[in-house]
Amino acid sequence: MFDALKVHEEKLDQALQYDLSLIEKAESIRTDVEKIVRMDVGGGEWRQAMDSLKSKVEELDRMIDERSEILRGLNG
Repeated sequence: MFDALKVHEEKLDQALQYDLSLIEKAESIRTDVEKIVRMDVGGGEWRQAMDSLKSKVEELDRMIDERSEILRGLNG
């Protein structure tokens, strides 16, 4: 019984750490957006920032999808 509880606790800790990484990614995106809105639209710096932002949003989307798999693993 205690071994099963320990394994479940470890999986829960992993899920919580993953959630923290999601929050960090979202905060990074927010910071980037705050910088982008102060840039001249259409300029080279703006385009680079938008490309970077797009990549970060795609990564966050992938991480959210993976989170579902992590949560399913808590049942077993």
